Amino acid sequence: MLDRRGGDLQPLSYARGLAGAAIAAGAAIHGRTPATSLRREGGRWRIDTPCAVVRADKILIATNGFTDDLWPGLRRTIVPVFSSIAATEPLPDDIARQDHADTIGAV
Repeated sequence: MLDRRGGDLQPLSYARGLAGAAIAAGAAIHGRTPATSLRREGGRWRIDTPCAVVRADKILIATNGFTDDLWPGLRRTIVPVFSSIAATEPLPDDIARQDHADTIGAV
């Protein structure tokens, strides 16, 4: 199957790019610092961590399939997606240039 609409992404490079853009916009990033509780306090957010308390006007909750119960109900919104990847030798140029949309069905 050849789907020319597809693409791929190097996850670590993507994460580093997002972190760089966030830092350039004034965000502070603290790796390996899990939030243990999160609540509104006096019009701001209070974020408790194992080592400190952080207060912020705005928060961004970034998670993955291993999310915890920091935000009530969030875990139930994560749907596990299983995928597989197959790799082949590169297609010969004459085949790669062909439009195969009619042979692979709706993708």
